[in-house]
Amino acid sequence: MRQVGQRQPGAPALAPSAEAMEQGFALSAGVALFTGGRGFFPKGVFRYKSHEEANRHEAECLAACMARLARERQRL
Repeated sequence: MRQVGQRQPGAPALAPSAEAMEQGFALSAGVALFTGGRGFFPKGVFRYKSHEEANRHEAECLAACMARLARERQRL
């Protein structure tokens, strides 16, 4: 297994901190706003041979979602 990065995870807490929850909610709200409330990844389990392949698939899914949203917003 190849290690990417050097960040050491902290010890798990019994309950998340208020700051961590606020950051999580802000991220979720931003993604929902950006994608129109729909996820841009299809459901399922994906296995990739490399990080580059995973990044390419993510970019393709995001581009397809953005194109779909643009078409929907033009009709309004």
